[in-house]
Amino acid sequence: MKNLERVTRESVDGQSLLYLSYKSGAALTRTIDATATGSVAIDVDAAGDTVGIELLAPGVDDIETLTRIARERDLSLDGLFSFA
Repeated sequence: MKNLERVTRESVDGQSLLYLSYKSGAALTRTIDATATGSVAIDVDAAGDTVGIELLAPGVDDIETLTRIARERDLSLDGLFSFA
């Protein structure tokens, strides 16, 4: 299982952006929209490995989507809510 390396939070156009980083230093080659609204996206490298997951203004449905993605991609969410 790939461990969560860090979580960053920022504001983009007045909306909260949460970024979960799984592979630092990796070259991002593609972003996959995981929802029809674009509120959850998966960043991958050339090998298709997860570099990070981006949540724009995360709500309950997005957290459920994140949990599903983590299970499918064997990603840990341990410590997600303890990041300051």
